[in-house]
Parts: sequence; C-alpha cells; structure tokens
Amino acid sequence: MVLEDFSLHGKVALITGGGSGIGGGITQGLAEAGAAIACVYHHHEPVEMQRYVEQELGGQFLAICADVSQMEQLSKVMEQTVSYYGRLDILVNNAGICPRASALDYTEAMWDEIIQLNEKTVFFLSQLAAKQFLKQGGGGKIINLASMMSYLGGFNTTAYTASKHAVMGLTRVLASEWGAYGINVNALAPGWIKTSLSAPLRADPVRDASVRARIPMGDWGDPSCFKGAAVLLASQAGDYINGITLPVDEAALQRVNRPNIPFYGKEILEMAMAALLQGSNLLLSGAKATGKNILAENLAWIFGRPSYNISFNVNTDSSTLIGTDTFRNNQVELRKGSVYRCAEEGGFGIFDEINMAKNDAASVLHATLDHRRMIDVPGYERIDLHPATRFIGTMNYGYAGTRELNEALVSRFLVIDMPALTKENLYRIIRYDYPKIKEEALDAFGGLFLDLQEKADNSEISTKCMDLRGLLSALGAVKIGLTPWQAVQMGIINKAFDIFEREIVSDMAMTRIPEDWTRENVF
Repeated sequence: MVLEDFSLHGKVALITGGGSGIGGGITQGLAEAGAAIACVYHHHEPVEMQRYVEQELGGQFLAICADVSQMEQLSKVMEQTVSYYGRLDILVNNAGICPRASALDYTEAMWDEIIQLNEKTVFFLSQLAAKQFLKQGGGGKIINLASMMSYLGGFNTTAYTASKHAVMGLTRVLASEWGAYGINVNALAPGWIKTSLSAPLRADPVRDASVRARIPMGDWGDPSCFKGAAVLLASQAGDYINGITLPVDEAALQRVNRPNIPFYGKEILEMAMAALLQGSNLLLSGAKATGKNILAENLAWIFGRPSYNISFNVNTDSSTLIGTDTFRNNQVELRKGSVYRCAEEGGFGIFDEINMAKNDAASVLHATLDHRRMIDVPGYERIDLHPATRFIGTMNYGYAGTRELNEALVSRFLVIDMPALTKENLYRIIRYDYPKIKEEALDAFGGLFLDLQEKADNSEISTKCMDLRGLLSALGAVKIGLTPWQAVQMGIINKAFDIFEREIVSDMAMTRIPEDWTRENVF
C-alpha cells in the first residue's frame, strides 16, 4: 500500500536544530511518521519537543547538546546517536544562522561564522553520516536545508545567500557521488516561514506587508508545512528522488524562469552584466532576430531574479504598469500591476517594444527609471524600488509604426545595439534544442535563416519570415513526424502575408530544403 511507503517505523533520524522553527516542524513530521529522533540543540533544550514525541506520540527522543559549528563536536554527535540507537538512517542538516548586514559592512568574522555553520558543517556532518550508512551496508537519507536564497539574490544577506547557494551545489554533487551506495541526498528550500530568523522582517510593518502581499495565501508559512516534504524525502516513497532542491514556497520561485533558448555572445553578455551589476537599467536595440528578448530572459535567470514581461501597445497605460483599484472584502484596495510587483520583489522588468509606449505609460516609465528609484502611487503610499530591481527595455527599429524613444527616457538607460545573429551562434542555438540534428539538415535550416536575414538587411523582403522561434518550432514539428517542407511552410513561409513576398521566401526555402525530405533526413 502506498501509505506504507511513507512509514519511518524502525528508522533513526538525526536533526540539527530540531527543537524549534523549521527544524521543529521537520522533527514533528518524522516522529509522527514513526522515526526515533536524535535532536541536536545548542542553547535551548527542546523540552516541549521531547515531551510531545515521548508522551503524545509514544516515540523515542534523544536530546544532544552540541555546537555543530565546531568540527570536533560533529563526531561526538554521531557517536552519541549511534551509541544510543545502534544505527542512523536519516540526517537533516537544519541548523543555520542569518545575521543581516549590508554587503559593504560585512566583517570577516561575520562571513566566517555564517559559512562555517551553514556550509562547512553541512558537508562534514553529511560525510560522517555517509560513512555510518556504509558501515550499516549502504542506503540512507540526507536532507539539507537550502533556501529560496539558493535561487534568488538576498538583501543584507550576502554570506547567508552564498552559503545557501553552496548547499544546493553540495546536495547535487553528493547525490551524484553517493547515489551508487543507495544514499539519497536532497534539500528543502524554505520560503517565507515564521521562524526566529524571519522575526526581524515580521516585526517591520512595511517589510511584513510587502512579504504578505506576494504570498498567494496572504500569510507567512508555518514550520509544520515542512512535515510532508521531509517525510517524503526521508521515506521509502522518496527512494528514487536524488539531488533535488524542493522549494516549499511556490510563489517566490514561479517567476524565476529558465530560458528556453540560451544566449550566445560573450562580449554582449559581459557588457549587459556589467551594466546591471553597477545599478543601471539596460536598453537593447536592434533589428528583429538579434536576440534582445533572449538576452533579457537569460540575464534574469543568471541573476536569479523573478521576471516580469510587459509588452507595450496602444492599450498599455499606467494602470497596467502600476495597478488599479479593485473592490475586495468590502473595501477598495490596489490590484498591483507588473511594475509595482517588480519594484517590491527585486525583480527584472522586461519592457518589450518600449518605444511603443504611449504618453500615459511613458510618464510611469520616467518616474520608475529615475535615479531616485521610487514610485509615487496616486492615492497610495510611495514605494521604494528594491535594491535588486532592474529594468531591461527592448526596441526594434525599422518597423512601420514604430517611433524613436524620447531623449529623456533614453538617458535613463545604458544602451546596447544588438548585432546580427552570426552563423556560429545560430548553429549553437539549433544544436542546443536539437542535438541529434544531422549536419546536412543543420546547414539547410540554418542556411535558410541566414539567407532570409541577408534579404531583410537589403530590404528585399520584410522581417516577418525572419523568425528564429518559427524556425525552431518547424524543427520541432519535423521531430514529431511532419515533413520538413510542411514544417517550413508553417514556421517560415506562411508568415509572409504578401503574395509576392511569399513566393520569394518559398523559392529561397526550396533551394535549401528539398520537398521530398522526410524526418529521417533531418534527425
């Protein structure tokens, strides 16, 4: 029965910092599933947790006083656990600290203290656990505590964020190395949870309101929400889960999106990253298919920031960007727009076709991109942009109906003029999505795109058919069984709505892609 796979009866779990907070929630979950508990504490003896496990659950509980930041005490913790229970099956590396300070004010002592406990202890206690697992004949579960800061950049949490990125990396490498011994190594990434570490944020009315606003359920999570996730990773039900970091905060991660297409272009990427790192906003200009949006998406991913895409058109106004009043729970409140949320969360706002912004929307952009980094919301309080917030504008030139960006708005950006896509980078992109494409087919499809690019540059055709996503989609259609010629018609040729232009594009495609080709000619 499936429920039996979640049982931990007969298992022994060692949990650092397991008496309270997230560690307490995990301890409760593992104990309720039947595990015997070895709980490591430093300052506060887990009296209530021990009472709950022993008296209410009828389970076993061993309290171990130790400072796990001290390497010499780790072996004592392991020896005490194994001596008492005779074995170890589960290790939870939960103990951690998060002193807050500006990156400019961090001392070496603060850095070392955080890295010591949050990173070094995690590895060496995991190493001891793995050695014990092997003495017992193999198998075992290790659960590390990462953080949403393993994905995102923090604020006043430099060393903590660095340590939690390291924890996610350690989780992956140990899973790869120890999986052969039947040892599963995974991590949990908490979001906004009511713990002692989050107490300073919850005590600040402004920060507390900001956090609550971005949580779908409207409130901080309780440590008890980690019970299920911990039991899954610790039990037989998780035997085939290895090397993952499981976010327990869907809301914060959902806008950190891996790009579908990588960006190739070392010089451009270095320029863009330098601009963002020194605090500037970025404007990417250039013709179609030069990779502007691809670069913007890749930058948001590289920096680990939630992204908000705003495509400007005639209907985009200030309410689209900032928000609009709505009636909820018998009162008027602001339904926040993309720019408002981006400013709050330290996101990357991607302004697509920013030169299409009309006057009402442009006025919001002027204020948002100003060096003062604040937005006045009419009828509501002023909001300050999160230090990590950046805005990336994109604009095509040469389109009918487009207009130049006004001088005042341009002055708020550093500008990169995007070069045309090279043959080398085009082929890399195609191979990234379709690594099994044959060389002849790569030359055919890639060559067609480059031909179209040259014709468009010479104004012999419009840019409608010069569509990289259309080309990649055509290859995807071929992969599932459509003929190459049919796929090219849908992905490229039929995007020329002018009949004469369509004939030109069709003739160009024929010179590259034979009508009698099948899937086997491509893959």
